[in-house]
Amino acid sequence: QALLSQIPRRPDEQYTLEKVYYFTARISHYQRSDPQKVMRQKVYHRAIESTGVEIIEGMFREKELGCHNCGQPYRTHEEKMTDVAIACKALELCYKNETDAIVFVTGDTDQIPPLQYVKSHFSNVKRVVAFPWKRVNRELRLYADSDVSLSPSSYQSNQFPDTIIPAQGKPITKPPTW
Repeated sequence: QALLSQIPRRPDEQYTLEKVYYFTARISHYQRSDPQKVMRQKVYHRAIESTGVEIIEGMFREKELGCHNCGQPYRTHEEKMTDVAIACKALELCYKNETDAIVFVTGDTDQIPPLQYVKSHFSNVKRVVAFPWKRVNRELRLYADSDVSLSPSSYQSNQFPDTIIPAQGKPITKPPTW
């Protein structure tokens, strides 16, 4: 809701935030090297779900790359299906006539196709891009009706408290770092 208040709009426009979707992938591939990182993600997911946010998960897939300097192969992980899931959810909301505006919190140009599609097929749906700190993308900006750049203060003023009391289940304690 705090994010919504930062989005530029005409004085006659009014919005009600109906639903927030969070698109991510579980970082279970860190279980051996950094189990605390995996635990912090689980705690964060519980925290945002306790506020009514719906998590939509992609996945990480192992990928082999070659070192640019020596050519030696190494393995890494790549997030998959998240961009497609974002596009599918945006189109689903439009086709079901469940939205008047869609806010994409991203700086990723992979979201240009869904923004274009919404513009050409659902001209009544406002397209807004909220750019994460230092992730403004001029190309992406061209496909939005409006945009906002999130500042460090917008992150600081929207932190969870140290203890979150969900409607059901045990209290959630915020770790020192996410």
